[in-house]
Amino acid sequence: MALFVPATYRSVDGTVMSIDFTVWGSVHLVVGAAVLLPGVVLLRHDPPGWARFNGMLVVGLCIIVQLVWLPAQPIWSILMVVLGVVVLRALVLTWDDE
Repeated sequence: MALFVPATYRSVDGTVMSIDFTVWGSVHLVVGAAVLLPGVVLLRHDPPGWARFNGMLVVGLCIIVQLVWLPAQPIWSILMVVLGVVVLRALVLTWDDE
């Protein structure tokens, strides 16, 4: 929504952390695309270690982006942070599974 209809979200001066909402929509699209590659590779039967490491980095980045996005969409951001923590925990705990 922020990418196509920037007037949907309003803050005091029309920005989140001094960045226009259209830019934030683009940031969310880029981060979402960055999540796609490690996510698809991790669905394989025997995923390589780089996929787990990249997945953890990207999920950590997503959590940070959602924390910055918190003033614009608090409920959605909190849900996405919780989901990110669950995914991060799963990636860390299954690292050495045989």
